[in-house]
Amino acid sequence: MKRKRYSPEQKVSIIRDYFEKDISVSDICEKYRIHPNQFYCWKIELFEGAVETLAKSRNPTGFFHGNGKPLSSIGRIISMKDTAGSHT
Repeated sequence: MKRKRYSPEQKVSIIRDYFEKDISVSDICEKYRIHPNQFYCWKIELFEGAVETLAKSRNPTGFFHGNGKPLSSIGRIISMKDTAGSHT
């Protein structure tokens, strides 16, 4: 069986489904036929890149452009989602 390759856009879309639709990691992985370890690697890569991107886009007030929330709030959201997902 040939290995499926996902584009960066597809990877972001999969991770977005996880956060926006409140779907468990196991359900996301089953839906897209990926291994949970692969999903977690993509998520780590996404947020490592996001910190660098958002650090460049800070305005003088210390908030990020777009949603107006500081990075620490985003970190708490990710942490809460990970904790909630570990019980599934």
